[in-house]
Amino acid sequence: MKKYVRIVAALVLLLGCWLVPGRAQAQIQLNLTGNYLAPVESGSSFSNGSWGGGVTGRYFLNRNLAVGLNARYFSQRESASSSSGGITATATASVNRLQVTAQGEYFFNEVVPSLRPYAGLEAGMYRTAYKIDLTTNAGSLGSVSDNFTNFGFAPKAGVQYALTPALGVNVDAGLHLIFGEGTTSTALLLGLGVYYNLGSN
Repeated sequence: MKKYVRIVAALVLLLGCWLVPGRAQAQIQLNLTGNYLAPVESGSSFSNGSWGGGVTGRYFLNRNLAVGLNARYFSQRESASSSSGGITATATASVNRLQVTAQGEYFFNEVVPSLRPYAGLEAGMYRTAYKIDLTTNAGSLGSVSDNFTNFGFAPKAGVQYALTPALGVNVDAGLHLIFGEGTTSTALLLGLGVYYNLGSN
């Protein structure tokens, strides 16, 4: 796990090298996005995904190339009950997910006025924390909780539509591969949000 932390720290440091005052020429873009994260492994259901949101900061090295950081948070809560012999047992599961990734993207020229597609790759840390509460109609049976952090990456693509030179709409999708202890999970991330340019790019 420590090597994953070092990898992400190196990506953040690399991004920071571009954000020194001498290079900061208002070519920064901030994004606020609503997201849906859905598992896509065999046997999974798209409807079993999690709703969440996130923020993205981009720094344009030139008109077409951008580097950035993402932070996203997802929360999901489900419960199930069963009854036998007059006793009803309920299990309630709460799952919280945090993604912190660095990214590089290429923005293509406008295909129509104000519409710019882009493609890129992001990589970083994927942290999951869960808690399961067990209760009956006679009282609580206790709870079980744990958390773990994995490394993952995602190819992504999106499009931006400029409403004004500074404000616009962003739509994107990414296929996230997350590496655990001997396992790899795959999830589709969909995003819809707004962006704001702190200058021209």
